[in-house]
Amino acid sequence: MDSIGLTIRKINVDKNNRRTKTSRKNLHKQMLTLHRKLKKVGVMFTEYSIEKDPSNKGLHIHLKINCKWSDCIKNQLSKYIGGKCWIKDDSGKYKEYQVFKCNGKFGELHYFNLDNIRNYSRYINKFEQSKSLI
Repeated sequence: MDSIGLTIRKINVDKNNRRTKTSRKNLHKQMLTLHRKLKKVGVMFTEYSIEKDPSNKGLHIHLKINCKWSDCIKNQLSKYIGGKCWIKDDSGKYKEYQVFKCNGKFGELHYFNLDNIRNYSRYINKFEQSKSLI
C-alpha cells in the first residue's frame, strides 16, 4: 500500500470567472466529497488538515492518503483541481521529497510519495488536529 502526501491550494471560480477565496467550512465539505470520489478509485484512508497560508491571504490543505494504485489517484486529483499535466517541482519547498505539481483552473496541487508517515502526520498536526476519513 502506497502513502501519498498532498498540499492543495483551492480557489473558487464562479459563473463570471471571478476567483474568490474558499472558506474553511467549504473546504471541509470539499474534502468529504473528494474522499468519496477517491474511495471509488482505491483509497483506503485519508487524513487532512486545513491551515492558513504563510502570507495570510488564503487557506491550504495538507492531505495524507493511503491507497492501492497511485496512478489512478493522480488522474482523479487532476480532475478535482482542473489541471491536466504534472510537472516535477524543483523549487526546494519540500527538500526531502520528489514533488510533482499540477496547476489548474481551480487551484494548485503538490503531490509526493511519503517515506516517513509518522513525521508527515506530525507536520499535518502542527497547528490544528487533523481529521481522519475511512
